[in-house]
Amino acid sequence: MTGLDIAGSAWLHTALAVALLMIAGTVSGALLDIRPFRGPVIAILRAAIQLTVLGLILQGIVTDLRWVFFWLIVMTCVAIWTSGRRIGVRTGQQWSTVGFGIVSGAGFSIAVVLLTGALTPTPQHLLAIGGILIGNAMTISSIFGRSLLRAVHENWHEIEGWIALGADTGQATLRLRREAAATSFLPTVDQTRTTGLVTLPGAFVGSLFGGASPIAAGQFQLIVLAGVLCAGAICMLVLAHGLAQGGVRSLARIAVPETKQRSRSLLRRG
Repeated sequence: MTGLDIAGSAWLHTALAVALLMIAGTVSGALLDIRPFRGPVIAILRAAIQLTVLGLILQGIVTDLRWVFFWLIVMTCVAIWTSGRRIGVRTGQQWSTVGFGIVSGAGFSIAVVLLTGALTPTPQHLLAIGGILIGNAMTISSIFGRSLLRAVHENWHEIEGWIALGADTGQATLRLRREAAATSFLPTVDQTRTTGLVTLPGAFVGSLFGGASPIAAGQFQLIVLAGVLCAGAICMLVLAHGLAQGGVRSLARIAVPETKQRSRSLLRRG
């Protein structure tokens, strides 16, 4: 097996490596009592199926800009659905907030990269940068949303106090939104700071395997890192504002539904 030449017995070697890694990860998760235990296994199996299907599909569309746009729309819809379910959104307004956050964050970053000429607008470049930025916007959206709602749950009495004093939802949750944003952004910032020293990100490695020079691969990776930071920041800004605009009632339905009856008067003011 040379490099990533997946021919002949290479499939067997790949399956063996993935199986051993999956077993080790599952056992480690079980020792930590992470439930459900089957989660990582299902995730890997789904990834294997999806990547196989994706590889077959991309062979026919990677040179057609129309199909690339269609595939990016599919990616975006799946990203919104996944992030919304992870956060636990329930209303149309909340779904719209998640969707607008992912679309605006990834869309703005892609537009800047293409309009500045940093990448030529070829189908291959658009698919690569679009997929990376949409995926990272989804991840940051999910982490931020869950972090914010966890903070709302843990600090519900503080929010009630601010509302009782006349504050609106935005003012009552300002500290929580800032802390959730800082926590959610930390992994992305750390990865960017340690690129080349601790980690070799996928875009860089993929470019090298694709035949690009190390300098060109580094240039592409730098574009990706800046785009991810920008997309994530815009996405969190939209989510923070949108969820707060929904009022106390909206936040309570997700984070602390058990307080609905106890805090009915306050919820009405949200």
